[in-house]
Amino acid sequence: MVNIIVEKYNYGFRIILSETESYFIKDQEGKYCLIESEINRELRDISSSVYEDFGVKNLDELFCLLIKKPEEVLRMLTGDDLQIDKVVVEYYES
Repeated sequence: MVNIIVEKYNYGFRIILSETESYFIKDQEGKYCLIESEINRELRDISSSVYEDFGVKNLDELFCLLIKKPEEVLRMLTGDDLQIDKVVVEYYES
Protein backbone atom coordinates (compact mmCIF):
# COMPACT_ATOMS: atom_id res chain seq x y z
CA MET A 1 0.00 0.00 0.00
CA VAL A 2 1.20 3.47 -0.93
CA ASN A 3 0.37 6.88 0.54
CA ILE A 4 0.44 9.78 -1.88
CA ILE A 5 0.55 13.52 -1.29
CA VAL A 6 -1.20 15.87 -3.68
CA GLU A 7 -0.10 19.52 -3.65
CA LYS A 8 -2.94 21.62 -5.10
CA TYR A 9 -2.11 25.01 -6.62
CA ASN A 10 -4.30 27.45 -8.54
CA TYR A 11 -2.52 26.52 -11.78
CA GLY A 12 -2.20 22.74 -11.33
CA PHE A 13 -1.31 19.98 -8.92
CA ARG A 14 1.65 17.77 -8.02
CA ILE A 15 1.27 14.09 -7.18
CA ILE A 16 4.09 12.92 -4.91
CA LEU A 17 4.54 9.15 -5.04
CA SER A 18 7.79 8.90 -3.08
CA GLU A 19 10.65 11.04 -1.80
CA THR A 20 12.05 11.17 -5.33
CA GLU A 21 9.18 10.53 -7.78
CA SER A 22 6.43 13.05 -8.56
CA TYR A 23 4.22 14.34 -11.37
CA PHE A 24 3.08 17.92 -11.93
CA ILE A 25 -0.09 18.33 -13.96
CA LYS A 26 -1.30 21.64 -15.36
CA ASP A 27 -3.80 22.84 -17.93
CA GLN A 28 -2.74 23.62 -21.47
CA GLU A 29 -5.14 25.84 -23.42
CA GLY A 30 -8.17 24.24 -21.74
CA LYS A 31 -7.97 21.30 -24.15
CA TYR A 32 -5.39 19.00 -22.63
CA CYS A 33 -3.12 18.64 -19.64
CA LEU A 34 0.65 18.87 -19.55
CA ILE A 35 2.20 16.12 -17.43
CA GLU A 36 5.68 16.79 -16.08
CA SER A 37 7.43 13.73 -14.68
CA GLU A 38 9.88 14.73 -11.92
CA ILE A 39 12.77 13.14 -10.08
CA ASN A 40 13.72 15.04 -6.90
CA ARG A 41 11.37 17.81 -8.12
CA GLU A 42 13.50 18.28 -11.25
CA LEU A 43 11.91 17.83 -14.66
CA ARG A 44 12.62 14.42 -16.16
CA ASP A 45 10.05 14.21 -18.96
CA ILE A 46 7.06 16.09 -20.37
CA SER A 47 4.03 14.56 -22.01
CA SER A 48 0.49 15.67 -22.70
CA SER A 49 -2.89 14.04 -22.72
CA VAL A 50 -6.32 15.22 -23.75
CA TYR A 51 -8.75 15.30 -20.86
CA GLU A 52 -10.99 12.77 -22.63
CA ASP A 53 -8.26 10.14 -22.12
CA PHE A 54 -9.06 10.37 -18.39
CA GLY A 55 -12.81 10.59 -18.96
CA VAL A 56 -12.97 14.21 -17.71
CA LYS A 57 -13.54 17.65 -19.25
CA ASN A 58 -10.93 19.80 -17.51
CA LEU A 59 -8.18 20.01 -14.90
CA ASP A 60 -10.62 20.45 -11.99
CA GLU A 61 -12.46 17.27 -12.92
CA LEU A 62 -9.14 15.43 -13.23
CA PHE A 63 -8.19 16.58 -9.73
CA CYS A 64 -11.53 15.34 -8.37
CA LEU A 65 -11.08 12.00 -10.14
CA LEU A 66 -7.62 11.66 -8.60
CA ILE A 67 -9.10 12.13 -5.13
CA LYS A 68 -11.98 9.70 -5.76
CA LYS A 69 -10.11 7.05 -7.77
CA PRO A 70 -6.37 7.51 -7.25
CA GLU A 71 -5.44 4.01 -8.48
CA GLU A 72 -7.21 4.62 -11.80
CA VAL A 73 -5.55 7.98 -12.45
CA LEU A 74 -2.10 6.75 -11.43
CA ARG A 75 -2.46 3.68 -13.66
CA MET A 76 -3.13 6.01 -16.60
CA LEU A 77 -0.17 8.26 -15.67
CA THR A 78 2.46 5.69 -14.74
CA GLY A 79 1.24 2.40 -16.14
CA ASP A 80 1.76 0.88 -12.68
CA ASP A 81 -0.97 -0.87 -10.73
CA LEU A 82 -0.48 0.80 -7.34
CA GLN A 83 -2.62 0.12 -4.27
CA ILE A 84 -3.25 3.50 -2.63
CA ASP A 85 -3.85 3.46 1.11
CA LYS A 86 -4.22 7.21 1.71
CA VAL A 87 -4.36 10.45 -0.29
CA VAL A 88 -3.24 13.58 1.55
CA VAL A 89 -4.13 16.90 -0.12
CA GLU A 90 -2.20 20.08 0.67
CA TYR A 91 -3.57 23.36 -0.68
CA TYR A 92 -1.24 26.22 -1.64
CA GLU A 93 -2.13 29.78 -2.60
CA SER A 94 -0.21 31.18 -5.52
